[in-house]
Amino acid sequence: MLEDYLATFSFGVPRLSPVGAFCELKHSWSQPHITKLYHMMRYSVELTSCAYRNLADASSRKGYAFLPIDERYKTVTRRRTCRVHKQKETLYLEQPLASNLSAVLEDEDERHAIRSRATPLEKDHFAREHLGLLFCGDIAGYGAASRYAEDRMGGLSDTDHGAILRDSATVAFTDLFLDAGIGQIHIAGDGFICAMPLDKASEAAAGLKRFATAYAAYLVRLDDLNERIGAYFAKTATATSGPPPILGSRLAIHYGVYRHGKMSQAASLVTSFDGAEIVRVSRLEQSLRAIRKDPELARQYKIDGVLHVAAASRDVTKVLHPDKVILSGLFRTSELFTAASKEFQEQAWLLKATERPAAASRARTVRRGRTAAPVARTRS
Repeated sequence: MLEDYLATFSFGVPRLSPVGAFCELKHSWSQPHITKLYHMMRYSVELTSCAYRNLADASSRKGYAFLPIDERYKTVTRRRTCRVHKQKETLYLEQPLASNLSAVLEDEDERHAIRSRATPLEKDHFAREHLGLLFCGDIAGYGAASRYAEDRMGGLSDTDHGAILRDSATVAFTDLFLDAGIGQIHIAGDGFICAMPLDKASEAAAGLKRFATAYAAYLVRLDDLNERIGAYFAKTATATSGPPPILGSRLAIHYGVYRHGKMSQAASLVTSFDGAEIVRVSRLEQSLRAIRKDPELARQYKIDGVLHVAAASRDVTKVLHPDKVILSGLFRTSELFTAASKEFQEQAWLLKATERPAAASRARTVRRGRTAAPVARTRS
């Protein structure tokens, strides 16, 4: 039965050998008012023949939490008294360890014995190198819109409109990744980095087409949020009201080699990205932000008032057929511009969103109302 259980973790069928047993008298976990006696049987699992990448869980699919049991054990854990069970317990990453496990690990000799039987893993088991498309995106005006929804819209009702707006952005990101079939992601507030690994360069066009379809639906979500804010503004605006906040988007697209996995190996708390090309796509998005923030540059590149913009490195166009357009049907290629941020500076393609039929219809509807005009005039 234990072998079948371990097989479900993709370890294969390992060899088991008994280590020992002990009894534990404690309050029941599910029924704290009842004291029970547990007989704990310990086994050692031989894993040298299993797939080491499954042990490393590089993509964090299995949810393993690696607990240091060397000299760091006392540093990374702490003791507390459980309020429910009224007994001492050991916390690791703010989660309680099973009492029978902590009973074993509290003994330094036992920790040493477990380490002596450990299966060694290499650095490359925790991360893998990929070649593919890299995307770095951000919601422009997200902070201002959140404050407006929380302070203005929330002040008239019991509904937390700020939380709704923030949740909507999170859902929009999630649906974007699901629709595009992307599993390598990193989200930070109102921005994200994601990657689409490809087996060969000829797959780039199909990958961009799939991403474009998902990104178009994502932009519709942002436009719908703008309409909600605009509708509220139209009903409540006064002569002294400034324009309502508007959500836009920035997107950087790149093609190159990167690493994805647990960069700090077993000690990693999350799966992340690494590599010079990750820095490049991030700097490309930052340079696009700098242009949007500078009124003179925005007018120069004719993106002032354009709601959704993107930038693509020349590495992307190198892997596309000459007649292919980057994110066709969603953006139109404008011109080359100098993308500069910190130490980064290179030529990249500037992309402007094409007006979608649904968005055009909504824009015409909004233009008929004078107070909602700030929403309409930002349509590209």
